[in-house]
Amino acid sequence: MERSETVCRYCGVSYLIFHEFHQLRSQLAQLEAELRDLKQTAQREKAQHEALELDRLEQELVFIYLSLIIYKFQH
Repeated sequence: MERSETVCRYCGVSYLIFHEFHQLRSQLAQLEAELRDLKQTAQREKAQHEALELDRLEQELVFIYLSLIIYKFQH
């Protein structure tokens, strides 16, 4: 194959390199999207964990209040 058939006649970049560059760009965009999704998932899981911990603390507080009420009635 002649060089003129493998290189862009306007910019001089090899078609192979140009193709590889576009593949890498596509792969980068895909990985960025995956990273964005993972960050969102991590934020959701953190919020869920915090909500569960808050619920647990509220239940513990209710238990303590009930224990105090029962203690007052018994004494």
